[in-house]
Amino acid sequence: MIPTEPYRPRVAELLRAAMLIWRRNWKYSFFIAGLFVLPQLVITMFIPERYFLAMLSMQEAMFTMLETGDMMLLVNPPYMGDAMVYSLITLGIPILFLPLSEGAYTYIALQGVQNKPVTITGILEVSLLRFGKYFFTSMVFVLLMIPASFLLFVPAVILAVYCAFYSNAVSLTGRSGFGALRISHEAVRGRWFSALGFLILLAVLGYFLQTTISIILSITGLGMIPVLGIPAAAASYVFFGVLSITQALWFLDRLNRLTASTAAPESADEPDTTENTDANADTDDTAR
Repeated sequence: MIPTEPYRPRVAELLRAAMLIWRRNWKYSFFIAGLFVLPQLVITMFIPERYFLAMLSMQEAMFTMLETGDMMLLVNPPYMGDAMVYSLITLGIPILFLPLSEGAYTYIALQGVQNKPVTITGILEVSLLRFGKYFFTSMVFVLLMIPASFLLFVPAVILAVYCAFYSNAVSLTGRSGFGALRISHEAVRGRWFSALGFLILLAVLGYFLQTTISIILSITGLGMIPVLGIPAAAASYVFFGVLSITQALWFLDRLNRLTASTAAPESADEPDTTENTDANADTDDTAR
């Protein structure tokens, strides 16, 4: 039966289901962290220091400009180029790796819902073997966000929420580019505020999780050991798999509801042959 009441994401139920699926497949989270998170940390660690210092100088100049109103502080400063390089690297790395990780967790969520086993081969098929599709869709998304960001803050937020599930769409359907973005849009359409609240909640949970992990690494001293710091930080991202699975379950639930609502009119148009069958049976009995 198709529910007639307005859809409301049951976040608590999704989190419980995601936790159950994650506990069954936690070992694959280490594989995903090593495959997609560890390279990010390594690349970030080896960024030359001058680019990082240039970004700090840029941030200091922006704060000074806001306090004094002197716009000349940001007119061709000597550190502008290095600061832009640092921004491109730190923003480009997640664009390359984050969709792959989310796609892998979408596969784990789907297998968990269907009570099917998760395999490393399956993870690789929906992530690395579709790298081109994730990358192309990410580039399309970034190109759409740039003009939206220049217009106003609100159009950028609206577009970002509509396209937030494109990596889930690539993982589930194998579509890319505007096809994957269209599927994400269809999943969010009519439930934009629910999707926004859901994504904000995941961001808040992720922030508290990251803060807790950082405190633990600082207290234990693992984060300060060069040899163990990066592996420990990568391993800590294992717990973020629960949030990625929760997002995938929300997306799966929306697609299931859209599919059911689309199939409902078709079934309603089919003629009811039950009465005709009964009438024919009565006619045959009378003839006998």
